Amino acid sequence: MRTNRIMLLSLLVLAFIYSCGEKDTNQNSSSQETYELVIVDSLIVDELEELQVTDYNVKTKRFLAYGTNSKDCMEVDMEGNIINRVELSGEGPGRFGTAMNGLGYFGEDKFINGMGNYFVYDEDWNYKRKSPSTNYLIPVKYISQAPKDLAYLGKTVLVQAIEHTEYGRKLAPEYFSTAKMIELLEINEEAPLALIPYPEKSIYGSDKTYYWSHQPKFAVNEAENKLYLTLPLERKLYLYNLDDSFSLDKVIDLDLTGFTAPQGIPFNDQLKNSLKGFGPENELNYVYMMTNSSIQDISTHGKMTMLKHRTGVENKSITSYEEATGLARKDSRTINSFIIDGQVVYETEENFRYPIRIDEMRFMSPDLNEAEERDYNKFYIYELRTTNNR
Repeated sequence: MRTNRIMLLSLLVLAFIYSCGEKDTNQNSSSQETYELVIVDSLIVDELEELQVTDYNVKTKRFLAYGTNSKDCMEVDMEGNIINRVELSGEGPGRFGTAMNGLGYFGEDKFINGMGNYFVYDEDWNYKRKSPSTNYLIPVKYISQAPKDLAYLGKTVLVQAIEHTEYGRKLAPEYFSTAKMIELLEINEEAPLALIPYPEKSIYGSDKTYYWSHQPKFAVNEAENKLYLTLPLERKLYLYNLDDSFSLDKVIDLDLTGFTAPQGIPFNDQLKNSLKGFGPENELNYVYMMTNSSIQDISTHGKMTMLKHRTGVENKSITSYEEATGLARKDSRTINSFIIDGQVVYETEENFRYPIRIDEMRFMSPDLNEAEERDYNKFYIYELRTTNNR
């Protein structure tokens, strides 16, 4: 990977800042190892348009990238070269319409979550098949990260969280006692397969309090053949075996900084006092979405799991969405935790925009220095490593 003449000095300075300036919040109790997060390399792509990297293929060592203005789809190698580039917007067979909301590798193929349809392409971007989706969101600029996929009964299937409150539907107090959290969709099949009920001791099992933020965040750990799953308002990590029954293997209690008990509303108040312009839900749903602590994202590879959560705010008496939004922007912190053997071994408040896992200990995220005008895209590669042998 090439760098400009001052890049090496910049990387050394940034590595020093990360290793000395951030706090090591935990140690691995079994080995007493301490960790640091350092920038170990960079990737420069000669492209004037801002790119969003959405996925990485371990086998080919290539990234998928999305042109935030052109909507073009690209593959980029580890040297920063654009290997291929296709324009698939518009109407017609294999075209995703006016906007896409997801781009990623799908087994040996590629996958786009387009307007009203999922699209699958082969390695050379030849259109293969599609399946209806419920996506009609038009992103302002950035799209969702790569869709999750896994091998199930010999086939590659899409994994997605189930939204239980679409179209303002009111739920009964006992609803989550039987509801499922995820669904598997085989492209070309009309109906997805719903799996994994909400955990028995989950806060969502309450028949008195309704929590609007209920969709799980999850990631596939291929090395362990497990699905790592978290619920937004719980400090727990659920590990499910990737067998035909998705049996629960382990529950890990997480020590997440600033994560407090959530607020919810009575089940009967779900459609009361709605916020104008935001649908029929109770305004307090939106207030608590801003003020509650919540898990935002998770990724896992081998023994290391990355988890991002928001701390929320301490003021629990807010009832106005505008007030909650302002206070959350001011006081809520976003923390990235690095977890090994169920323990947080390192954490940082550094802003990683859509980090992409490369391997067990490395990930890539764009350089967010917007003050510098560039005719290229720059990304940093970070590594979590032990400090014991320095």
